[in-house]
Amino acid sequence: MKLKKSLASLLAVAIALAIAACTPSVPPPKTPQGDFPEITDFEPFNTAQTVNLNLAVMYDKDSFITFNQDIAQDPQGSPGYLAANGKRYTRGKTKPVWETLSGALNFIIADKSYERSFNDLTLQWTTLQASNFTGIDMINGRGENIVEEAATNQRFVDISQYLKNMPNFYAFLKENPLIYKQILSGDGGMYYAPYFDGYDDLERMFMMRADWVEKLLDGPSAPAFDTHITLDGSYYQRFMPATMNRQFTTVKADGSGTQSITKNYAQNIIDAQDGLSVKNGAALTAALRGYIDSAYGGAFGDKRSDLFCGVNAAYDPDELVALLRCVKTNPRYLRNNENNYGYAAAYESDNIIPFYPRAGTADRQMDVLRLAEIWGVRGMEARADWFYIDEAGVLQDARLSDNTMSGLERLNQLYKEGLILDGYARDDNDATSGMGNFTDDSSHRGRLNALNLGFMTYDYNQTTTLLNKLGDRTGSDIGGLGDKGRSYIEGFNLAPVLPPFTDWNSGSENPPAEADYTRFTDSWRGVKADGWGILASASKDARERALTLMDYLFSPEGNKLMSYGPDAWIDGEIEYMGRMVPKLSDTALAELAHYAAGNYTNYYRRYLGGTFPVGYVKEQGMEYQTVHPKGQAGLNRIFKAIELNTMSHLEVVNPASVDPVMRSVPTTWGYTQQVAATIRDNTMSLSQAFPTLNYDPLIFTDYVYFGFGSSADGTLSKQGLKELLNSPGYGVSMQLTYTRAAYDKIK
Repeated sequence: MKLKKSLASLLAVAIALAIAACTPSVPPPKTPQGDFPEITDFEPFNTAQTVNLNLAVMYDKDSFITFNQDIAQDPQGSPGYLAANGKRYTRGKTKPVWETLSGALNFIIADKSYERSFNDLTLQWTTLQASNFTGIDMINGRGENIVEEAATNQRFVDISQYLKNMPNFYAFLKENPLIYKQILSGDGGMYYAPYFDGYDDLERMFMMRADWVEKLLDGPSAPAFDTHITLDGSYYQRFMPATMNRQFTTVKADGSGTQSITKNYAQNIIDAQDGLSVKNGAALTAALRGYIDSAYGGAFGDKRSDLFCGVNAAYDPDELVALLRCVKTNPRYLRNNENNYGYAAAYESDNIIPFYPRAGTADRQMDVLRLAEIWGVRGMEARADWFYIDEAGVLQDARLSDNTMSGLERLNQLYKEGLILDGYARDDNDATSGMGNFTDDSSHRGRLNALNLGFMTYDYNQTTTLLNKLGDRTGSDIGGLGDKGRSYIEGFNLAPVLPPFTDWNSGSENPPAEADYTRFTDSWRGVKADGWGILASASKDARERALTLMDYLFSPEGNKLMSYGPDAWIDGEIEYMGRMVPKLSDTALAELAHYAAGNYTNYYRRYLGGTFPVGYVKEQGMEYQTVHPKGQAGLNRIFKAIELNTMSHLEVVNPASVDPVMRSVPTTWGYTQQVAATIRDNTMSLSQAFPTLNYDPLIFTDYVYFGFGSSADGTLSKQGLKELLNSPGYGVSMQLTYTRAAYDKIK
C-alpha cells in the first residue's frame, strides 16, 4: 500500500515572530545510550512493610481512584454503588480496582487528584507542575511532558535503572524491543511506563446506518424516493477514473474465503449523478442503483447494500460520496418511521446529516479530517503530531503533504454539498438549533441519532454502536438526553463497515485505473501518548512501592485486574480473536447497563477504577463483550477481511518485518534536552493552530468550511498555508528535521 478569527490571529502571530526571531541552529539528537539490557536474576522489591503512596492518577472529573458519584443509585434505589463484590461504594471510598491493588501490594493511597478535584489531566499536570509536584509520588499524564520534566528539571525517576526489580515490565519490553526504544529519552533514560488502549488491534472505524443503506438500495424495484429535496450544488470532483475495468479481491458473502469481483463501468458514478437534469432523491438513488447493477455485473443482486455494508464490500470513495448524496436527498423516505417515537414530530427536519463527528471539540474535529482517508490521505490517525512513514521509509508530516491539501479541498467540496454537518466545530449547529436544551448538548453523535438524523461517522465501536439501543424498544436514555432520549426507531442499525478501496500510493489527486487500489486502515492500536512516572522527590520506600505497582500492571494478574476488574466481576472465559480471555459475569454486565447505560469506559473508570490511562496494556477482550450485538457483527466482518488478507493495517509488534509504509509511528521521541527546548521555543504558534481542547477550531477546520484562497473568509492558497506552517513560530519543517533524526536512531 502503500474561522475567520482563528486564521487572522495565527497570521498576526506569524508576522510578529518573523520580525522578532529566527530559528537557531542546534546539533541533531544524540543516539540513545545502550542496547537492551540482558537481565537473568531479578530482585523484586519486598512489600512486607505498609507504605503510603501520594498518587495523582485520574482520567477526568468523574474518574478518580476515589469514588465521587453522588447521583448513583443501586437497583433498589439506595444511594451509592452496590458492587458485584457485595460492597457499597459512596463518595470518598477507594474504588474496587484500586482497593484490590493496594491490598495486594500493601500500600495506602492518598488520592491527590480527588483532593484537588481536577477537571482533566491537562489541568492536573499544569497545576502540579507549577508547584514542582510537591507532595506527589506518582502522576499520570502525557509521556512527552514527563520526559521533558525529567530532562529539564530532573524531576522523574529513571525506570531503566530498576528493570532488575521489575520482571514483568522487563519481559514486556524484551518482547517489544521497539517500544523500549521509543520510550527512551535523548539521554538514554526511561522516565515513564506507557499506556496502551489495546495493543495490535483495530481502534477507530467508519460506521453507518446500515438499515438506511438497505432501504435505499435493496429490493428488485425502486420504492417511492423523495423528490422534494435536491442536491445543493454539485461541487465534489470525482476521485476515481472516468472509466474502469478491473478486478478486486474481497471476502465471499458467506465469509468462507475470498473472491475476485469485477468493477467495469463506462461512466463514473459521480459523473453520472452530476449529469442528471434534476438531482433529487429519486433521481440520484436510481442512478446509484442502476450503476451498481451495471458496474458489478449484478454480483450483488437485490442486496446492493452489501457493496457498502457486507463482508464482501467493494466500494470506492466516489461510490461512497454518491451514497451520501442519496442519503441527503431522501430525508422523509429514510425517516418514515418517525411516528414510532414520541417526540420526533415536534422536531421534524429535512436536514438529514450524511456525516458527522462525535462532538465539536478540537479532538473530535479530527474525525472529519479522518474522512479524508477515503482518498488515501495519511497522517490523520498519527500517534504523535501528524507523522507517518512514506513508501521510502521516510518520516513525513501530514501538515505539509500535498495529499492533505487535496484532502482538505475535497472535504470542502463535501461540506458545500451539505454532506458534512454544518458548523460541526461548535457545540450547537443548524441541524439541531431551536430543539430545546439537552443535557448532552455537546454531543452531535448522541443528539443526531436520537433525532434520527445522523447517517455516518468515524469513531470507536463500543461507545458509538451503543446507540443501537434506539432500536431495542428498551426505553433507555440515549446519549444523556434524558426523557428526550427515550426513543424507539424501528430497524435502527448503526454498524461498522469496511473502509473503501482507494489509492494510498501514487499521491495523485486522480489516480489512474491501473493504480494500486487497496483497503487499509491507519487506525491500529499501539502505544498511546499517555503513561505515568515516579517523582524523583519520592522517598526510597515510596519509590520502590511505586515501581512495584508499575511492574504489577504488566503481570497477567495486574493486567486482568485493571482491564476486567476484580475476581467478583469475572465468570469463566470466552474466546476472542483466537485466544481465551476472562468472561464478564452477568452481574458485571447488569451493572454496566444500570450505572453507565452500557458505556464501558464510563462504567470501568467511574465505578470500578479500571482501564485508567496509566502504564499497562488494556485488554480489548473486555471491551468486545460490552459491544452491542450489531456493533459486534460489523466488527466481525472487518476482522474477517483482515484474517483473509483483503484488508491491511499498520504493524506495531514487529514493524521491521513489513514494508516501511506499513510501520507505526512512535508517540514520543528521544530528543535531547537542547533539541526539545528548540522545538518548543520555535513552534509555539502550533498549539493555537492545532488546539487539543475545547471548541477552538483547528486551522484545517477553516479550510473544510471555506476552502482555499477565500479572501472573504481569510483562507490562504495551498502554498500559502504551507508557507504559514513553516514560518517562524510554527516551524513544522524544522520540527520534522529533528524528529527524522530521532526516528532514524530507533527504526
